[in-house]
Amino acid sequence: MSEQKYFSILTEYGKQVVLDALRGGDSTLLTTMAFGWGNHDSINGGYVLDPIKDTELRHRWGSVPLDSLRRDPDNKDLLIATGILNNDFVCEIGGPAKGHWINEVALLDNHDETVAICSWPAMHIYIPISEEGSAINTIVLTISKLGILLKEET
Repeated sequence: MSEQKYFSILTEYGKQVVLDALRGGDSTLLTTMAFGWGNHDSINGGYVLDPIKDTELRHRWGSVPLDSLRRDPDNKDLLIATGILNNDFVCEIGGPAKGHWINEVALLDNHDETVAICSWPAMHIYIPISEEGSAINTIVLTISKLGILLKEET
């Protein structure tokens, strides 16, 4: 994983959820996409993600309901999640989503627990509000390799 700059990991909770579902137990619903500015390593120029210690986003500033969650029709090993930040999106830390970075994205379940964390290239996001004379929606898409996430656990 150290060779890849951007990647997805299952949290320890996420591994248990997936293993339980694979064994025929209760399944969980992925319902939410959360955003954070992460822990950027300014010396090495990369995102720092510790698959053993990281159980949630380092600096979460917002979340939205998942707009879609599907497997890639051409590669069943890829899980594609989409979330939409509308122009009226309000940050969890207060105020509109203006001037925030997205360096990390998480997928949460219906129990509000973090199942997976994805590192991201730094993306500065500014969402104008209608009062400024413009309004846009921002679509955030993550693609996770399921086979790599589950390889050690199955």
